[in-house]
Amino acid sequence: MNKSRESNLWFAILAMGIVLLGRGAQVQAAECGKIESLQGPVEILRVKEGQPNQESVVRQALKAVPKLQVDCADVVVTQAKARAKIRLKGNVVLTMGPHSRMSIEEYAQKSGNPTLLHLTYGKMRALFQEGKSEKTPATGSPAADPKSASQEVTRDSQFRIRTSTAVAGVRGTDFFVSFEPNTRVTEQATITGKVEVEQVGTGQKVTVPAGNQVAVEQVVAAAPSVVSVTPGSTPPSTQAEPAAPAVPLKKLEVKPIDTQVVAEIRQTSTLVKADVEFTSQEAVKVLGAPEKWQPSAKELPFDLKELKEEF
Repeated sequence: MNKSRESNLWFAILAMGIVLLGRGAQVQAAECGKIESLQGPVEILRVKEGQPNQESVVRQALKAVPKLQVDCADVVVTQAKARAKIRLKGNVVLTMGPHSRMSIEEYAQKSGNPTLLHLTYGKMRALFQEGKSEKTPATGSPAADPKSASQEVTRDSQFRIRTSTAVAGVRGTDFFVSFEPNTRVTEQATITGKVEVEQVGTGQKVTVPAGNQVAVEQVVAAAPSVVSVTPGSTPPSTQAEPAAPAVPLKKLEVKPIDTQVVAEIRQTSTLVKADVEFTSQEAVKVLGAPEKWQPSAKELPFDLKELKEEF
């Protein structure tokens, strides 16, 4: 083997090694946050190392504990009577209720700030404060220098939560989202600020101000018309047939938060009822005193037999 061919072979081997190393590194997701506190069995479903970056990855279940890192490719699942408080980069704090599943679908590559979460099922309350740095001093500490890095305005200020039927986009707010997989209904309620809710499939949007809610149902497409032709008969005209009648669009209705949804938000918030950030004056005005934030008398799991999401 001459030197030219030998050098080409070594170059090919080196290039292949770099490619394989790059594929393996693709599943090493960046850190997007941490588990801050929890109650009951909570699991982190994490992609096993050494797999190519693809949708059908194999995950391993890790028992969640306080201060456990949440990677940007992780899935968080709460079991019966379990709850979790998660602090994500980009000034997002979540509290998940029992029987809930959440994953991070999109995040800013440079900062690791999550920009899109997917609530597969369950209930979740989220706080998002646009424009504040994660380094903002805690309550009671001396005021920071306005020119310091602790007052930097983050550029990754978009934050959304989606379900199978709706997408909620926010800019500085405290809000609640739930999704029932059996009825395919998303409930969204705004505690402070404003939330723009879009219905999947129609693009219909509404703005939900503080103290209000909206229910978003799954859109059912109209059945296409079927033309049958009897053998030997004249084929139908090539002239365009009238389109099948569209299913009437049900207008999204924004209304004051009802007592049932208030109860659901309270039950989702029991883990954080002593936290200053979740017990603002606005939150207490909508939900009542934190002492009333109690779990339901009987927390039963969802019937997930018809759920078609990939686990």
